[in-house]
Amino acid sequence: MSTSFGPIVDDYILPPLIQMGQKFPSLRGFKDAVADLSVREGWVLKVKSTSRQKTYMGCRGASACPFAMNAHWNSHQQEATVTHVINRHTCFGSGPRQRQITSSRAWLINAIPRIMDVHILTSVVAIQDQLRRHFNAHPSYQAVSRAKAELIGRQTGQMDDDFRKIPDYCRRVLEYAPSDNLGRTMAEVAYLEDDAGRHFQRVFISPGTGNYGSNCILPFIAIDGTYARNCFAMTMLVATGRDNNGGCFLLAWSLVESETEDAWRWFLQLLDEAYPDLNNMDMYTNYRELTIISDRGKGCRAADDVFAEAHRASCTWHLARNMEKAFGKDCARVVKRLGHANNDAAVNRGIKEVLEKGGPVS
Repeated sequence: MSTSFGPIVDDYILPPLIQMGQKFPSLRGFKDAVADLSVREGWVLKVKSTSRQKTYMGCRGASACPFAMNAHWNSHQQEATVTHVINRHTCFGSGPRQRQITSSRAWLINAIPRIMDVHILTSVVAIQDQLRRHFNAHPSYQAVSRAKAELIGRQTGQMDDDFRKIPDYCRRVLEYAPSDNLGRTMAEVAYLEDDAGRHFQRVFISPGTGNYGSNCILPFIAIDGTYARNCFAMTMLVATGRDNNGGCFLLAWSLVESETEDAWRWFLQLLDEAYPDLNNMDMYTNYRELTIISDRGKGCRAADDVFAEAHRASCTWHLARNMEKAFGKDCARVVKRLGHANNDAAVNRGIKEVLEKGGPVS
């Protein structure tokens, strides 16, 4: 359930008002909004009455506290409408401390997924920061850590089911593969065997690039890896190409256990098998040889083994970022311009300027 929040003031997102006649997509959405309000203001929520047709909310701080908010469900319009609002308290100071409220498991499990995606690489401090910004809430580190573990546990069960569907997905990819592809449509899954049985390790997918012909593409491959946002902290490897119009298209992608040189070598060997013409130098006798661009990481070292005859190129963005860390933004700007130089004179001018701004170390 998505939640709307107000403007940001001093790094704190102001809470939206709940008013008479306000509409919500469901009674659950109304209850979440009142619960968020209670957290921001530091009082304890009480559900006086609830059913499929109505929800009455109050304050648990004191029996005489007049706070009340009610909503009714309109089945014809498929929405919940706020029908009663008394946004006034006489109980402040008599109820539990806000820290106790916001550290409750039930509230954290409900609130965290509504403001951010949580995966195994998400830090507890990052979750605490978002809770502070959205709810002015300050739950304990231990409470947020437990909530994160439970949320990831739920994701693990769901993703286990999703990973079991990968072989069926691969069969569908091969079943519906077009016959006039530039390369072979491939779908391959690798497993690990141990005493506990067989476990998923990697998957490689090559769509074959549709109706592209070998005369429509440039001899160019860009490879990179990125963290996949799942509870298993896996890595996605991607290879893209370019056509004669300067457009990019996907050659292949893979989900692997981590970005290691062995994983890259496995990926590139299958890429070479799927697109044998890309590594065929005879194809470019009247053009230019194959070039592979990367961030100079493990993928570049693996490419030396698989595409031994291809030229190597480094990503200008990664180079500029490294130069910025070492020598500042001025040097990084020169490196970016140098990446677009199209003649020897421009290259020499750029190298001279980099040396001047970065010093002899560069």
